[in-house]
Amino acid sequence: MLEFFRKNLFVYNALLLGYCLLLRLGGWFRPQTNGEEAHLLADFFMAISGPADSWGGILLSFFIIMLTAIQINRLVSLNRLTPTNSLFPGLFFILISSYTLSLQSLSPAVIGNLFVVTMLLEIFKQTRNEELLIRTFNVGFLAGIASLSYSPYLILLPLGIIGMIVVRTFKRLDYFRCLLGFISPYLLAISILILFDQPGAIWSGHFKNTFAWMDLSHAFSWSDYVVISLFIIGILLAVLNMSNMTMKTNIHARRKLTTLYIFLLTFVLVIPFVAETGTHRVHLATIPLSVFIGSMMLRIDKQTAEVIHFILLAGAIVFQYLVV
Repeated sequence: MLEFFRKNLFVYNALLLGYCLLLRLGGWFRPQTNGEEAHLLADFFMAISGPADSWGGILLSFFIIMLTAIQINRLVSLNRLTPTNSLFPGLFFILISSYTLSLQSLSPAVIGNLFVVTMLLEIFKQTRNEELLIRTFNVGFLAGIASLSYSPYLILLPLGIIGMIVVRTFKRLDYFRCLLGFISPYLLAISILILFDQPGAIWSGHFKNTFAWMDLSHAFSWSDYVVISLFIIGILLAVLNMSNMTMKTNIHARRKLTTLYIFLLTFVLVIPFVAETGTHRVHLATIPLSVFIGSMMLRIDKQTAEVIHFILLAGAIVFQYLVV
């Protein structure tokens, strides 16, 4: 099955769409929600689509996951981050983000991830030293929008600055430009809230009760433990194979992969500090993790890759249709 996704041709995105539909079809008939409170921008999207377990919410989640997967494949293709150009990174992003019914529901992190991958595209374009002023502002702006969607993504401001420092020469004024871009969405959001006489919503509806150390307030099922175990294994494999994935790459690709490693490890460290820690928090790290898993699967022999993918896909199908 993986053979269909080994080439990154636009027409093959139709196969990616079918793959996403296969994994998420169960969620249309057995919708679930992870009970996560909405954040400002995510609340706006959910007001349009309806609740996370409504058909509108399910459709919006499907659309965002597909669009994010396509953007991930663009990110990898444009920057040559994997040995060969394929659809594997987007494929494994869909697989991770759809592994259980609770992961499939529309959530602030799912919405925020669309802006995270767009921010990474802006960071990596700066190796060309073209339009640096506007791209630096865009990095801050996208980090601000992502954090308005999901408040733990406040960490994107320092991560964005670190990413730009890694890929190019960063000047003092660039800090100001990035910060200006970051606060711009907040100024706009506060202005709208004041207009509707709800200025306190920036705190009560967004930042309040966002962070807590190891907030394991709900019971974990055996399927949750399976997801957590697979997530930890994926992180460990990515870290242990870092030298192999950066070997025989040019200096620009190496710097970009280093940036993704910094993002991955930082997101993993942030997860225990986020309130209501659960399996749905893996969305924080799905973008860099899917790139590394896709790269690792391209480096092993085809038969082994097929077996590993079949086992993972079979587990996902079981969770969609057989596990209540």
